[in-house]
Amino acid sequence: MAEPLLTASGLRRTYPARGARSGRVVAVDGVDLALGRGGSLGVVGESGAGKSTLARLLLVLERPDAGTVTFDGHPISAMRADRVRPLRRRFQGVFQDPLASLNPRLRIGTSVAEPLVAFAIGSAADRRHRVDDLLRAVGLPDDAARRHPGALSGGERQRVAIARALASDPELLVLDEPVSSLDAGVQGQILALIGTLFADRGMAIVLIAHDLAVVRRLCERVAVLYRGVVVEEGPVSEVLAHPAHPYTAVLRAAAPAPDPGWRPPPAFASARSRWPGTACRFAPRCPHAAEACAREPELEDHGMNRRVRCRFPLQPRR
Repeated sequence: MAEPLLTASGLRRTYPARGARSGRVVAVDGVDLALGRGGSLGVVGESGAGKSTLARLLLVLERPDAGTVTFDGHPISAMRADRVRPLRRRFQGVFQDPLASLNPRLRIGTSVAEPLVAFAIGSAADRRHRVDDLLRAVGLPDDAARRHPGALSGGERQRVAIARALASDPELLVLDEPVSSLDAGVQGQILALIGTLFADRGMAIVLIAHDLAVVRRLCERVAVLYRGVVVEEGPVSEVLAHPAHPYTAVLRAAAPAPDPGWRPPPAFASARSRWPGTACRFAPRCPHAAEACAREPELEDHGMNRRVRCRFPLQPRR
C-alpha cells in the first residue's frame, strides 16, 4: 500500500464500569488498521465488539486512552481541537440513526448546508446550489430542502445524512451501521446509493456493520473485531469465503441463508469453562481451543495479504 490516508495504531479505549465504584470496561484494545486513498474497509463483529467506539475514535469524536489515529500524516487523535477542526472537512461520518443527528427544528436544506457554513465554503448562492445538487445526487425530491426531518421517512432521512456528509467533498467517509435501522427494501436502496457515490467520487470509506452481506457488497477489505481486538483482517473475498479465525467462521455460519427453513447454528462453548486473564479472549467459545490458547496470540501475517490472531488458524476449504 502507498502512504495510507488513514491509520490506527494501538488504539485503546476504556469506560468506567457501569454500576461499579471502580474498574473499567475495555471497548477497543490495541487496534491497528490502515486504509489507502480511495480504498474501502469493512469492520464487522457482534454487538459489543467495539465497532461504534472505533468509528468515534477514527472521527476524533472521542480520544483514545492510548494509541494514535493519523489522517494524511496528521496525528489527529493527539492534536488540539482547534487544529483538528480545519481537517474535519476532509473526513465525515454517517451514523445509524439519522433522526438523532438532524436538528428537528431546521429545514433539510439548512442542515445539509451546515458544513458549508462551518468551513466557509462558497457564497450563500453557491451553497444553495450545492445543497440542491447534493439532494438531487442522493435521490431526494426537489422540495426536500424546504421540509423538516419529521416529514421524511427513515430512508429519506438517511439520504439527507449522506448528503450532509458529502457537502464538504470529503476524502474519507466513516459509516457506522448506516442501514441497520431501515427496512430491507430501503436498505438495498441506500447501499446502492453508497456504492454509486463511492465509485463516482473516489472517496475512501470505513463501513461499520454486523451484516456480512453489506460488507461483501461495498468493501474490498474487512477487519473482524471481537471484544475490542482485530482477530482477522484481509481481502473480503478471501476472509469471508475462507475464514482463518474460528470467530470469523462463526459469523459466516450465523449469516441468514435464503432458505425459509434456515435456523441459526447452535451456540457452543469450550469444555474448559474457565480461562486465565491472559488467554485468547475467544477461547471460552472456541471448539478448537487448546492449552496453548491460555496466552493470547498476536495478530500475525497469514498469507494473501491477510492477518489472523489465532494459534490454530483454520485451513481453507478449496
